[in-house]
Amino acid sequence: MIAQPLLTLCVSMIALGALVVLLIPRSIKTWLWCLLWGAALLILLNKPLAMYIISALLITGIREARLVVETLLIGAALAALCLYVSHLAAQLRKVTETILVSITSRELAPRKVSLVMPAFNEEENIESLTDRIVKVVRRLDVESEVILVDDGSTDRTGQICDRLAERHGIVRCIHHPVNMGKTKAFETGVLNATGDVVVLMETDWQYAPTDLVNLLTPFSEGYDVVNGWRIRRRDRLHRILMSKAYNFMLRRLFASNLQDHNSGYKVFKREIALSIYDRINKLKLYGPHRFFLVIAESMGYRVAEIPVRHFPRTRGTSYISPIKTPLKVLHDMIKVRYALSYRSDLLSRPD
Repeated sequence: MIAQPLLTLCVSMIALGALVVLLIPRSIKTWLWCLLWGAALLILLNKPLAMYIISALLITGIREARLVVETLLIGAALAALCLYVSHLAAQLRKVTETILVSITSRELAPRKVSLVMPAFNEEENIESLTDRIVKVVRRLDVESEVILVDDGSTDRTGQICDRLAERHGIVRCIHHPVNMGKTKAFETGVLNATGDVVVLMETDWQYAPTDLVNLLTPFSEGYDVVNGWRIRRRDRLHRILMSKAYNFMLRRLFASNLQDHNSGYKVFKREIALSIYDRINKLKLYGPHRFFLVIAESMGYRVAEIPVRHFPRTRGTSYISPIKTPLKVLHDMIKVRYALSYRSDLLSRPD
């Protein structure tokens, strides 16, 4: 294959030759033959040159060899000129599309990111995780804040959160007087967030803070919600099996294409998160946070799913019951399925 610079040079020389030839007077008949052979060459570019010459001789039946040669050359020059113009047009279109995509990406990119982290008795994890998160968000090319929600912890989590807020200017701490659950803690953070994009991240050190950069990228492509998909989940076997069964049932019941609905690493546009909370709170579920993505998809929002790393919990305690939790999830699942089928107000999008 001819190198691109050499090909461009050859086409340019042929096109220049065509302009010179065009200055020489020719009869209308000759020009028609030139156009014909130019079109033929464009069609037969992948054929041997001999086929082109032979077909020209057979079709024209022109007796003067000189005229045949001239029409062939002019036709070839016209074909080359057409190819060159087409190449320039394609390059111009590509540059224009790149500029438009760049402008659109800047318009859609988040202006400020609020990272909401609920914590219940996470004294062993919250400090090191927050310090790491702060380092990550400060490297983002966007204004950021970190909101810690102490959900009525009975250990030193609340005091540590206050200390972190004093240490880092971008960290704020909010306290619940009693434990109100993960969904309410997330909602408190979203209500107090000032960013146009909100990141919901659990504080058990099972997610990589550096994956935040990848989770924010789809917003520049017009997505409304981004979910972190734990491709290689590092948890106890019973939790992995419960999660697989749960996600399988959600995909069946709600025609969802998402793989990891109960991931603890999600990103929403703030107004969309508030809209989902407004609808999901009406259902009075045991675990509303498990159905954020179902509601978002049902409302017609664009949801992307990005692979994220997942690590085993090494510190702190999980409060998921292997018996009560599945029963509550099944109850909620039936309730949401019924509500989405018979309550149109849950599917309406805000103006």
